Amino acid sequence: AWQERFAAMVSGQAPLDGSWFTGSSRLSPTEQIAIYRRQYELRFAEALRKNFGGLASLPGGESWLDRYMALEPCLTWTLEGAGHRMVEFMAERGGPPQLVEMAALDRAVGQGFLAAEGAPLDPVTLMSGAALRLAPHVTLLRHRFDVHRWRSVALGGEQPEALEEGDFPLVIYRLERRMKHIVMPPAAFALLQHIHEGLNEALAAASEVDSSALQANVREWFTLFSRRRLVSPASPPAPSPPGAEEEA
Repeated sequence: AWQERFAAMVSGQAPLDGSWFTGSSRLSPTEQIAIYRRQYELRFAEALRKNFGGLASLPGGESWLDRYMALEPCLTWTLEGAGHRMVEFMAERGGPPQLVEMAALDRAVGQGFLAAEGAPLDPVTLMSGAALRLAPHVTLLRHRFDVHRWRSVALGGEQPEALEEGDFPLVIYRLERRMKHIVMPPAAFALLQHIHEGLNEALAAASEVDSSALQANVREWFTLFSRRRLVSPASPPAPSPPGAEEEA
């Protein structure tokens, strides 16, 4: 109970209560606990700007980070989770769509960096008809603004040109310990969106979007999915029987 009350005071959920502390020759009890409160604020603000660097780079983004910090205390065990409700927080309060999309992109990058790798997709698995899924580090976002382009330029230290509107079927993924993104053709994006439903179902969904593109590019798309590790078997492969490696 003491730990919970202390955490509530530090995170601003409860008023500072000096009676819980002894003070010192230089600080009153309230000043003593206020130091912890200030350290929490500084670390939280630093973590938010690190986790949502793209949002902070857009005009108006900083004010949303400040609002979030004031109204949504950080209750996760590590600062890696700071801002985990940022997208919902902004959407609930009518945040501009380009800022909400940037927050979603920032969050996908952070979550993807920490996610598991997933088993690689090989031709044998594909031909066997095994169930497939997106790799754990992959996020699909259908954006109206090219926030991915802005983010890359801004975080590279340059001033981006104005955002452009369009249709951006975006895949965010991790490859060789680096987060990347790729804008997919709509039919390929639909294929990934429905891959967990079964291969035939995914192909049917992609065909509804653009059947000619699917027929012309399906082999190339699955090669890309495999090389960039976007898709994994839904279940890990069964272990080889004892001695199988030696015999092979």
